[in-house]
Amino acid sequence: MTELLYLRDQFTTTAAAQVEKIVIDDTVSLILNATIFYPQGGGQPCDTGTIASTTAKFQVTSVKKIDGIVNHFGRFLHGEMHPKETVTLSIDASKRKLHSRLQSAGHLVDAALHSLGLTHLEPLKGYHFPDGPYNEYQGIIDNPEEMKGKIEREANLLINRGLPVIVTFAPDGKTRFVTIKGYPPIPCGGTHVTSLQEIGSLTIRKLRSTKGLTRIAYAIA
Repeated sequence: MTELLYLRDQFTTTAAAQVEKIVIDDTVSLILNATIFYPQGGGQPCDTGTIASTTAKFQVTSVKKIDGIVNHFGRFLHGEMHPKETVTLSIDASKRKLHSRLQSAGHLVDAALHSLGLTHLEPLKGYHFPDGPYNEYQGIIDNPEEMKGKIEREANLLINRGLPVIVTFAPDGKTRFVTIKGYPPIPCGGTHVTSLQEIGSLTIRKLRSTKGLTRIAYAIA
């Protein structure tokens, strides 16, 4: 199992770890004892960056969690690494910030729905990638065009209030919750902002409610 350092400190952009295994197949991947790289999942894209030793540098282009083990895929820019070697991890901080804003914006849409009394909608999935983020729910919204504007206004009111985004853990130390202050906690392993103001502004691009499902597509600026 790879220790997921970002779960408890999602703002660290560099850290030390130890190489456990180097897998060379059709692709090359590094397996470490710990990582700050977020592996793609939960609707959030992965981090990218570099892993460096004193004699080598590896460019990370994709990160995936497979059976509890995080695989850092990419290519060596120079040199080679060996098991038990200490390495320095560095993630693309600007990309992490954008992904965190998008992930928190998805939770913000949930909070806006809650404020407007649309609590019958049951979250099904979220897609928080830069190319077109959205939330999908079980349930229907009446008058979707009217509600589209109301959800957007409510979301931006919450941003202007600067509500904090709080990360906590269950007593077992494993289950992680993300809470916008004043709203229900949501189990989530993603990275987030500390205040809704960091999101900037939110636009509801499209609201589609049909056949028992509602999809709310959004954008941030």
